Amino acid sequence: MKMESKMVVTMLVLLAITIVPSSAQDCWTPIAACLNSAKALNYETSAVLPCCPSLNDAIDNELVCFCLAKSDIISQHSGPTIFNSILFTCDNDLTLDELCPWYVYILKLILRS
Repeated sequence: MKMESKMVVTMLVLLAITIVPSSAQDCWTPIAACLNSAKALNYETSAVLPCCPSLNDAIDNELVCFCLAKSDIISQHSGPTIFNSILFTCDNDLTLDELCPWYVYILKLILRS
C-alpha cells in the first residue's frame, strides 16, 4: 500500500472518530459499567446476562458507535476471545470481526504502516 493511501485511510478513521465524538462513549457507558461487574465475577453467565439488553441495543441501533469504541472496551475485557463469548452468551451469532469488519480492516491497514 502506498504511503498516500495509508495517510488517507488514517485521516478517514480520525474523521470518523471526530464525527462521532462523545456518542461513541455514550453508547458504551451502560455496557462498560455492566461488564466491569461481570469481570469481577469472571464473566459467569449469570453476571453477563444483565449486560445483554444494553449490548444488543448498541449492536442493533448504534453499530457505528459500538465499532468505534470496541477496541478500548476489548482491551479492558481480556481481548476478543472473552468478548466473543460475551456476545454468544447474549445470543449474538456474530463475532466482533463479523460485526465490525470495516473497522477491523481499517485498523489492520493502519497497523501495517
